[in-house]
Amino acid sequence: MPPHRRPADREPQRLRWSRRRPHLHAFRLHFLRDLRMHANHTAVTAAGRSSRTLPPRAPLALALAAALTLSAPAAAQVASTQLPTSGSIAGGTGTIQAPSGATQVITQTSNRMALTWSSFDVGSAATVRFDQPSSSAAVLNLIGGSSASQIFGNLSANGQVFLINSRGVLFGNTAQVNVGGLVASSLSTSAANFMSSNDALDAGGSTASIINSGTITAAAGSVNLIGGQVVNDGTVTATAGNITLAGADRVTLNFEAGGFGVIITRALQSQLATLAVQNTGSLIAPGNTISLQASAASGVFSQLINNSGIISAASLSSAGSDGSVSLVANGATGTAIGGSGSINADTGSIGYSAGAGGIEQTGVLTAGDLSATAGRDLLLTGSNQIAGIRATVGGNLSVTNARSLGQASALEVNGTSTFALGSNALTLDNAGNNFTGAVNITAGTTRIDDGNALTLGTLNTGNLTATSNGALNLGSGSVGGTLTAVSNNGAIIQSTGSGLTVTGTSNLQAGTGAITLTTGSNDFQQAVTLGGGATSITDANALTLGTLSTGNLTATSTGALNLGSGTVTGTLAASSNNGAITQSTVSGLSVTGTSNLQAGTGAITLTTGSNDFQQAVTLGGGATSITDANALTLGTLSTGNLTANSTGALNLGSGTVNGTLTATSNNGAITQSTVSGLTVTGIGDVQAGTGAITLTTGSNDFQQALTLGGGATSITDGNALTLGTLSTGNLTATSIGALNLGSGTVTGTLAASSNNGAITQSTVSGATTSSRRSRLVAVPPASPMPMR
Repeated sequence: MPPHRRPADREPQRLRWSRRRPHLHAFRLHFLRDLRMHANHTAVTAAGRSSRTLPPRAPLALALAAALTLSAPAAAQVASTQLPTSGSIAGGTGTIQAPSGATQVITQTSNRMALTWSSFDVGSAATVRFDQPSSSAAVLNLIGGSSASQIFGNLSANGQVFLINSRGVLFGNTAQVNVGGLVASSLSTSAANFMSSNDALDAGGSTASIINSGTITAAAGSVNLIGGQVVNDGTVTATAGNITLAGADRVTLNFEAGGFGVIITRALQSQLATLAVQNTGSLIAPGNTISLQASAASGVFSQLINNSGIISAASLSSAGSDGSVSLVANGATGTAIGGSGSINADTGSIGYSAGAGGIEQTGVLTAGDLSATAGRDLLLTGSNQIAGIRATVGGNLSVTNARSLGQASALEVNGTSTFALGSNALTLDNAGNNFTGAVNITAGTTRIDDGNALTLGTLNTGNLTATSNGALNLGSGSVGGTLTAVSNNGAIIQSTGSGLTVTGTSNLQAGTGAITLTTGSNDFQQAVTLGGGATSITDANALTLGTLSTGNLTATSTGALNLGSGTVTGTLAASSNNGAITQSTVSGLSVTGTSNLQAGTGAITLTTGSNDFQQAVTLGGGATSITDANALTLGTLSTGNLTANSTGALNLGSGTVNGTLTATSNNGAITQSTVSGLTVTGIGDVQAGTGAITLTTGSNDFQQALTLGGGATSITDGNALTLGTLSTGNLTATSIGALNLGSGTVTGTLAASSNNGAITQSTVSGATTSSRRSRLVAVPPASPMPMR
């Protein structure tokens, strides 16, 4: 008798990919054996793509060949009418009805029921239906045999369905699963444990894959896909519950609102495929929670989770509450979580946890709040819509966002941080923030706080407020608005390579800390208020200072320099490179140390009445005017016309006035340096009121008429001397050359000495009048005393 042969439609076939039809077909055993041998060369890559050029569903076929077959003999493509076989009840009550054509009905009458099967396959034209007493009723299907379960047809239930097959479960692209809730796992349990509500699942030393390429819908619970590898290439929808894709060796299931929740209790000990959890399809749970989680022993996986598909927990209505999305990977050594897919929680939350690994997502993330923990880099570079962020990052942080971004709790980043928000606002104002590396910002209005030192990198912002509790580095770039920087006694500095441009006002407050903003290409376009210790500021253009409260101050511009107002409790050095040096016209400037003002050919105008220069003021510039509410001491002069006004003693210093000199002391004495002389090329007018005038340094050179008004007055010129209008007390005039005594009144003695020069007086204003004795001496050449 010839050997018995099964009908052709029942012949075992092998899985293969057809480019003509997007689903799995049969192929010969030896080809599958070859695939198994080369599985590592065709496994799905970490970015969710095959290493070959394949049609859209090819990753599923490769994953099945590379993963399912590693733990079981080759899984056969089932016949279109295939149904589960050899079912029996191992716990609870109900009936397994005889198949009717291609339909199998299981009726459950207890709240929990456990079934065992020798195989559980559903062909593309077959239907398996569970009739359960309620949506919370649960049925366990323990599947034996040596092959993975393949679901290509219809599976329906009104309650919770468990499919447990240690060889794996495949939902093909024609599968239609409509249940209350679903648990599909390659981790095992027992009927006794299940019936006693001990819902722990354990790999038991072996592991396999759970792969969905079909459509799974849960109407009254959760969808949980759990195994050594979990791949979703299809669509999973939980309308009233949660979705979990979990890669682990042991889990515990907890029944909760929305179905069963998953807690990983033992990590994967071996690698079945490149990734433990992969989503290239769609996961949809409106208003609920979607979780991708995987855990592995250290060094087993480089990457655990990849999302290159669509994940949405957003509510379907504006009145509903949005859900949350969680991606948790522990044990990966590289980028633990990656992918190019989108995640939409709308106003809900997205949470990432990568353990010691990194996170890299290039797709769009939409969330009210995003939290993340990563031992390495956190890179979120899509056109994201995140309202708030909180994260702990061991490496670099990069966030791209298409809306304003705030934070719910502190950010801690050990590497460089980069925020790219376009013109949207960035608000990182949590006092517990800790940015260890530089923070690069492209955003609109920006606020950033750090509980420690803060270093800004490249900036392109609107208004910027930066606060630190330590050194504050303002970086470089552009602030298209106001700049406020507060360091709480830390030094405020900047990048030494590139300058900082601020289009609005700046307010820099360092407390007792130094301020050093001396990069030559800086451009502070409006007033800069400064509060700090020793302060240095440079501008490549004009520079306007605002209110000052500093220690030593050095201000350098290449253009007009306005010194503002306030207090410098130290020295003042101002250089404008031929620009005018001015100050506030409302409030004065107080400098406790020496001042050195260098304007080149530019004018110097410091004439606010409340100024107080408490030590010598060196002046270099064009036309110069300076006023002091108290005594004023000038240092070395190199000016054009000079006007100096004080309300107290006035020391005219030394040096050269290339123009006129006007000095007024409001009854204070007018003096000069006793070391070096004063040269004035134009006319002079020195008015001391009742104060004395003493300008007796021998190297003085008053080259034109010098008008004098004061008390006792002494004046010396190393050359000829011409006095103008006089109104003095005692007057002593000494020249080494012609001496013109001018005109006016000397209400005291007059002593004039010309050292052989002619002594004359003005021929215009009339005779000089002295109310006391006058002594006019033209010293003759030295001659021997006559002998008697």
